[in-house]
Amino acid sequence: MNQLKKYLGIAFIAAVAIGAFLSLTAMADGSHRDGLGRSLSEAPFFFRFFFGQSKEWAGFLWFLGDIVFFWGGLAIGFKLISSSGSKSESQPPEKQAY
Repeated sequence: MNQLKKYLGIAFIAAVAIGAFLSLTAMADGSHRDGLGRSLSEAPFFFRFFFGQSKEWAGFLWFLGDIVFFWGGLAIGFKLISSSGSKSESQPPEKQAY
């Protein structure tokens, strides 16, 4: 079970990385779409100045969704990996010598 958690955590982090890469790339054919197929428009100055957005973005709700997906996905993936290294509850407790 611990190995499964570890592999699921790694797969989760890989999926988040691929999704982040696709959301940050723009189509080269000039269609004003990102790698996920979302149509892009000009980003407001506030977001370009503070968040370092490029001149085009998918919109505020997509921006929030991307942030939640990225950081939440990383947190879930790392939590799965870190919990895979802990002892399972089915093992009896170790006896202590006094």
